[in-house]
Amino acid sequence: YLLYSQGDLPEAMYQLVSGEVQLCNYSVSGREFNPGQFRAGDCFGEMGLIDGQPRVSHAIVSADAVLRVLSLSDFGVLKRECPEFTERMLLIMCHRLRYLYLMTAETSGLANMNERLALNLYRLAFSRGEFDEHGERYIRLSQEQLATLLSTSRQTINKELQALVKAGFIELKYGKIYFSDLDGL
Repeated sequence: YLLYSQGDLPEAMYQLVSGEVQLCNYSVSGREFNPGQFRAGDCFGEMGLIDGQPRVSHAIVSADAVLRVLSLSDFGVLKRECPEFTERMLLIMCHRLRYLYLMTAETSGLANMNERLALNLYRLAFSRGEFDEHGERYIRLSQEQLATLLSTSRQTINKELQALVKAGFIELKYGKIYFSDLDGL
């Protein structure tokens, strides 16, 4: 379901307890772009509380998600009374800004699709990565989801994934992407 829409005035920030939340934007031609996906423990929606500006994305929540809500007024109290909270918010914002710098390099033509996919897989290994019973890191993400994330076709993603498999960086098995050589990736 839709938690908030692009252009809405910010009333709260959120922490995802369980489930998933996806940020979503659309190009003028209607093409979907997903600038962020959140998992349990992640916080989002703080930017509008900090600067008072409208939401820049749509936030779509999976049906089984559980959220903690921090209202705008409680956010103000925490900022004033808990310097640790403000420091943590600064760190989160720095992390997101660095991510946007990398995204800018990717989308400005400085990185080809193979490099963009590798960079995103590397990030996803840490943000969405899980470990199997043998301690091997993997992510569950369909080729369609990767295509949406990178604003390309599923066919292009399939071709680039096969190139990364051939290079020995990843393995594709059982609907999961396993990381064989994360440092090389």
